[in-house]
Amino acid sequence: MQNEEAILEVAGLLVDGVAVSEALLAGDVVEARFRARLVADGARLHGMPRVEARAFEVVRLLGEGHRPPLPGYAEAIVKLS
Repeated sequence: MQNEEAILEVAGLLVDGVAVSEALLAGDVVEARFRARLVADGARLHGMPRVEARAFEVVRLLGEGHRPPLPGYAEAIVKLS
């Protein structure tokens, strides 16, 4: 049961990672930030420091509020993938 739960939780990270890209394609930077934070937090919970660091880099480059994303955000999303 424990392995099954872990698999489902990691699958959730994958879904949120895809949702980051989908949100950006739809022009919803706020949703992309939200999903990237979910990936980072989930990666931290599951002991995945490299994924966590890449997700937080995406969050940083997407910026805050209604400001446009910083240069390099697309490459950061590719690296997170």
